[in-house]
Amino acid sequence: MGQHLHLLPIAITGVIAAAIIWERVTAVFFKLAIDSKVFMAQVEGLLAKGNLQGALDLCAANESKLLPRVVRAGLLKAARDESEIKTALEITILDCNGLLTQRIGYLAMIANVATLLGLLGTIAGLIASFKAVASADAATKQSLLADGISVSMNATALGLIVAIPTMIAFSVLTGKSNKVMDELEKGAGRTLAMLHARIYQDEADDFSKVSFDGVEQASTTSNVKSIKGAA
Repeated sequence: MGQHLHLLPIAITGVIAAAIIWERVTAVFFKLAIDSKVFMAQVEGLLAKGNLQGALDLCAANESKLLPRVVRAGLLKAARDESEIKTALEITILDCNGLLTQRIGYLAMIANVATLLGLLGTIAGLIASFKAVASADAATKQSLLADGISVSMNATALGLIVAIPTMIAFSVLTGKSNKVMDELEKGAGRTLAMLHARIYQDEADDFSKVSFDGVEQASTTSNVKSIKGAA
């Protein structure tokens, strides 16, 4: 058991990496993502009919997703000037970016650390093996050296076993995060364009009937169904 203690730090990094990967995959692919095309089409349809409250209710019904948060931030400023709408959208996008990318950067670091720990374990094991061989008799030197090298190389192998999947996960999660961020920026742009054009507004519009402050309560009685997150 003692000859494998140098593998323990690498195993610990592997467990940490697995936990981060599981949490981030669940969040980025399911909890925070939404079918942007379907969602934006529904929002645009509601605004085209002048139903601003319905668009707010749709966003509130999907508040666990990122894109509805961004769109809702813009809609809540619908009665304000364009600069305030744009500022609200930008702030919300920054907040969403933090939720989307948190802990992903650790995966690249863990992959590098696991590789270096593997190399360190191999070197330390080889040093110990050569010391053991130096004090052994001629009959057992070859056997001790072979066993020592075999045990030492296990560190390099385990380090790579941890590092390679971790780097793959890092690349996949980074790509998905970038895609979601692109969708958020496009959604924000479309929201700003819709509000700028005021396609929902005519002489009969009455903003006093829109419950900006009561969206959370309105969403509980809304019949709008949540859209399933996009994979």
